[in-house]
Amino acid sequence: MGIKKEQIIYLEDNRAEVGQKLYELRQEHQLSIDDISKISGLSRRRIKNVEQGRAFGLRRVAVIAAIYNYKLKFELIKAS
Repeated sequence: MGIKKEQIIYLEDNRAEVGQKLYELRQEHQLSIDDISKISGLSRRRIKNVEQGRAFGLRRVAVIAAIYNYKLKFELIKAS
């Protein structure tokens, strides 16, 4: 029972989707990465990495999402 290639691709795609959504929200709110950095306490580099789907810690995502008044909802689903 190992991880299948399809599962890894799924995880990578989700990270990219969430990062893209955070980027879009930042643009909608007309905030710069510097603004988000000051509000969140995260470095500019970390914010860029999250928006690009890298350095994807759940805490970081939750902190950034909270700035835009979004709550995260996670669901564990069994891979087929």
